[in-house]
Amino acid sequence: MKISNMNAFTKYSNTKETDKMPLVMHVVNFELNGIKNSFELMAECPIDAMKKVEAILKCSENRKEVKLWFV
Repeated sequence: MKISNMNAFTKYSNTKETDKMPLVMHVVNFELNGIKNSFELMAECPIDAMKKVEAILKCSENRKEVKLWFV
């Protein structure tokens, strides 16, 4: 399994309210074995979002469940 071209950003613009929230919605784009994918999840920041996606993918690989059930 090869993960490449990963990037992340907040799904919605920052506001005074979202700046006070510990987690906000993020979008993570990446390629898995050359296939483009996108994942949305709650995270503290874009780096946190990418780390969470990497953990999900590694967990799936360890269980031999590399099915893109989240796409």
